[in-house]
Amino acid sequence: ELSIMQAYPPATAAIVSRLTVPGSPTDLFLSGDRLVVFTNRYDYPVNPDPDRFYRQVFGSVTTAILYDITDPAHPRSIREISAPGMYQNARMIGDFFYFLSAEDGYYYEPRMPVILDGNEEMKVTSVWCPPQGRNLRLNTLTSFPVRGGSSPDAVSFLVGWDTTLYVSLTDLYVAYRNDRYTWSGPARSE
Repeated sequence: ELSIMQAYPPATAAIVSRLTVPGSPTDLFLSGDRLVVFTNRYDYPVNPDPDRFYRQVFGSVTTAILYDITDPAHPRSIREISAPGMYQNARMIGDFFYFLSAEDGYYYEPRMPVILDGNEEMKVTSVWCPPQGRNLRLNTLTSFPVRGGSSPDAVSFLVGWDTTLYVSLTDLYVAYRNDRYTWSGPARSE
């Protein structure tokens, strides 16, 4: 549940509205009269072709729900953008939100990520992979504007498990640890 409060002045602080937010809220951002709530859900269809397998397979999804809170007593959900994987982190740069989601590899049935803008599908058409790497998982960085209805943008890449977002006023960086070596037993003495 999301509660919007009138917190000042403290003597008259009160909750002005409550919203049921689908999934598990993980983060939120406020930009003027726009509120974005990031949630995790475990219901993303990873195999939308039921004829291909004997059962439908599901996975996790990160959803960014954009609310218009011009009237805090009556907030309105105006847009939902979803990307495959669990929420990792998010940033706002200027008038754009960026969020990183990550999912474990589906080694037996790899698939390309699909971003959902409401019910509209946007397929990610390429995935970047480092020249060398182990223990990789699929990360998707999705962006969308605070205002306006332009389509979200997304890029996917295979990197290690430890990722960190760094931002400047104009750029966003994803840092990761590249596990190039694996343990092969105790060192031998000569």
